[in-house]
This record gives sequence, C-alpha cells and structure tokens, in this order.
Amino acid sequence: MTSKFKIAAVATVLVIATATGALAQAQQGGVRVGVIDQTTVADQSTNVALGRYAKARQAIGAVQGVRAGYIKQVTVSRRATNLAVGDRAAACQTIGTIGRVC
Repeated sequence: MTSKFKIAAVATVLVIATATGALAQAQQGGVRVGVIDQTTVADQSTNVALGRYAKARQAIGAVQGVRAGYIKQVTVSRRATNLAVGDRAAACQTIGTIGRVC
C-alpha cells in the first residue's frame, strides 16, 4: 500500500513539474511577479570539487533574485551527492532554498 502511494505521489509531482517547467526557467535573473509556483524534481544529482582550490556550486530548486508576493515551492530530490576533495576544495549544494544560496 505504501509503495503504491509513493508511486502515485511521484507521478503527480512529475506531471506538475512538466507543466510548470517553463515558469521555473523563466524566473532566473531577477524577476518581479505576484505569484510563483515552482516544482522541481531531481532524480540524481552530483556536485564534486576535485583538486587544490577547486570550487563547485549546484542549486536545485533554488529561488533567488525574485520579488514576489507569494511563493509556493515544492522540491523533490531522490539522491544528492556533495563531495569536495583536495587542499581548500569547496563544494556547495543547495536544494529547495528560497532566498540566498551558497
């Protein structure tokens, strides 16, 4: 019963994500709107920084630079990996954040 519920929930989210994908892309770069509804689905994401002074940044479902009266955000991430290897290496991964990201 639980697995059927999970499958139905994921399928619903995928349909919503497909329908709202254009809005998620359009909001980049400081948009002013009254209402934002964003749905992000990430099945598998990897963020890696290797080597000396290496830096990697990844933002999944992050809303930044937006002025809105109302923001509704749903982010589903199944597997997310964040790895930094090396002298002063830095890897930053932000998932489902409204406002400032790393």
